[in-house]
Amino acid sequence: MEEKPRKDFEGVSGKGQVDGDQLPCFAKRNYVFMLLGVCLIGLGFGIMSMETAAYGLGFLGLVLGPVIVLLGFSIQFLAIFYRS
Repeated sequence: MEEKPRKDFEGVSGKGQVDGDQLPCFAKRNYVFMLLGVCLIGLGFGIMSMETAAYGLGFLGLVLGPVIVLLGFSIQFLAIFYRS
């Protein structure tokens, strides 16, 4: 009985080259969510830097900015795991 050669990695040829018939990792919607997340992270850091209180200890630097940054990272997490 002859054994078939085992293919551990579908779509990869013997020299480590990827075949052309593979699907992309993410859909367009995922990339849009990722861009939105990056923009929110940048906006949050921008808001934190606009704080006028001493050492950034006001509302913008301690509450609003970090919440927006956390929201941006949450959207990044969802964008990576979202499947349509």
